[in-house]
Amino acid sequence: VCALVTSGCKKPQKKAADTDLPPIGIIGEGTGTGTELPQMPAGAGSALIDQATGQKFVVHFDYDSAVVTHDRETISKVAELMKSQPAMNVTVTGHCDERGSTEYNLSLGERRALAVRAYLINLGIDGTRLSTQSFGEEQPAQPGHDESSWRENRRAEFIQR
Repeated sequence: VCALVTSGCKKPQKKAADTDLPPIGIIGEGTGTGTELPQMPAGAGSALIDQATGQKFVVHFDYDSAVVTHDRETISKVAELMKSQPAMNVTVTGHCDERGSTEYNLSLGERRALAVRAYLINLGIDGTRLSTQSFGEEQPAQPGHDESSWRENRRAEFIQR
């Protein structure tokens, strides 16, 4: 009896369906660790630019959140651009403001990048054309230490590779 109690029960193995990305309606927290996705070396590729505005494509996030609630039209524009250029591959980079530990912000940045990746997949982009990279708080868009700077730093960006 002791051997049975100490050995415990074997945990069920995850099935392939358990790792499927969520539908658009529930994109965000809990999308997975992303460790199986290829990682982009720092400095590789160039920022994806909206030719109409000359600005980088950027998706913003609420404080302490990886849920895509803002800039959905930006993600749609990136999807359309990728559909028009089938050879284009993109890395989605996740970024955070300076609040929180380095480890937490790297994790949150990864969840943000994965949420945008999942949104693109739900718009019809092949997941093999997408990778993710988290920079946490290490590459702020704005150097300030106030809410307006933090708001700009909570983001995902797109790198053409």
